[in-house]
Amino acid sequence: MSEEPQADITATIASDEINTDYANNIAIHPTVWDLKIVFGEYSNTLNTVEWHTSMTMPYATAKLLAYYLQMNVELYEIYNGRVALPTGSLPAAPPPVPTQQDGTIDPKAKEIFETLQILHKRLMDSLAVAQKQ
Repeated sequence: MSEEPQADITATIASDEINTDYANNIAIHPTVWDLKIVFGEYSNTLNTVEWHTSMTMPYATAKLLAYYLQMNVELYEIYNGRVALPTGSLPAAPPPVPTQQDGTIDPKAKEIFETLQILHKRLMDSLAVAQKQ
């Protein structure tokens, strides 16, 4: 099995061709082919988010991104303590699974709900720990 050579990221990061910006808001737009993440910054002056950058990636890249983001947040928390989230930014619990017209529940909808419940609980539990510290 041959592996592709790893890119020299340090040379790329030092390049003047990379745009640097700041974002404190994101919007995610999934399609069947890929995932678009749009970045923006909240403006008190306009009382809205000023969207400025979008990045589209295949789901394989998004899955790796999720892994590396989670890894970096957890390493940060080991060294610096839990990251706290403002109450107003906490995601709502997933809504209950709707029943179909015949009274049954779509198995995929149930699986999605259960997955979202696990992810939501994991986040909320990590915040509960943060609030106790």
